[in-house]
Amino acid sequence: AAAREFLQEAATAALSDLPAAEQVILTVEALGAVLHPLGFPKEFLAATFATLQARAAFLSKGEDSTVFMQHLLTILRGLPDETTGFYYQARAEGLTQVSDALGSSIEDPHREDVAIDAAQEFRRLLVKNFANLEEVYDAFEPRQPFGGIELEEWEDKRERFKFPDPERWALIFGHMVEWQHARWNPKRRGEEPPKVSQTTLAESLNMAVPVMSLWAFRYRLQRFYGLAVQKIWSLLAGDEKAEEVNVQQWRAALLTIGIRRWDAVHLFSLATAFAAFSMPQSMSTSASGSGLTRAAFMGVMKSQALDAANRFFELILHSPHGKPVSA
Repeated sequence: AAAREFLQEAATAALSDLPAAEQVILTVEALGAVLHPLGFPKEFLAATFATLQARAAFLSKGEDSTVFMQHLLTILRGLPDETTGFYYQARAEGLTQVSDALGSSIEDPHREDVAIDAAQEFRRLLVKNFANLEEVYDAFEPRQPFGGIELEEWEDKRERFKFPDPERWALIFGHMVEWQHARWNPKRRGEEPPKVSQTTLAESLNMAVPVMSLWAFRYRLQRFYGLAVQKIWSLLAGDEKAEEVNVQQWRAALLTIGIRRWDAVHLFSLATAFAAFSMPQSMSTSASGSGLTRAAFMGVMKSQALDAANRFFELILHSPHGKPVSA
């Protein structure tokens, strides 16, 4: 947390010091001028600049690859773009009501998106205010401690956890019980309602971590599928024999492992840029021109550069007073 705050403050200061005309990053050298004071290794600058350009082009549907300082600040903060926050908030309204498409996150991706985002907000609050999981679970004061937390108990304790939005709060519970409560699945009416056990709560909170880097993405995939790369590719592309995956398939697949669709787009752009920079064009360029090839994905999964980048951030996280240390 200290490292993130340091990066955010440093990047914000760099942004505020620049005249409006200079809030565009046009060259690798210009990027280095911002990142070097943060302790960022110069050997990663070219790849990072290429990634930022590819991300900008992807988000503008190929119309503009200009890198703005605000794009960099967004990534340093580890947050999705500001417009996404409004999207999630708008989609949260009314989603705890019964609808025609129920019981499956795939059938209701908007609801799943909001639930994952709300769970991440809940986790941030817990990190600030509770020492461990036992404290969190006990704070719900379940009538049957070994039986789990009921939906009514969950809703009654929202203010205790200082969670602001009741709709999003209910969606966290729905997501934890996989929408198998009668609130979201009418077929479950008359059955004993599901409860959130301490184990389920722990597993859900462990998953409620934003996946914003390729290293974190690889780690999340390996938690589910180990080193079965072909199985992972089959999940992403829908067929292990497919030669590429498009962004729509990618978003739908990543949603099933707790990655918001906007974060999935961010990861798709990172993977595409990484492959374009580090692999021959014949391997990284898809037949459609807009997909991620199998070869490119395999290269991302096996790249040692991801481990090197993660090691760099570990150095920052373990440095004294949140200040970067020399590698």
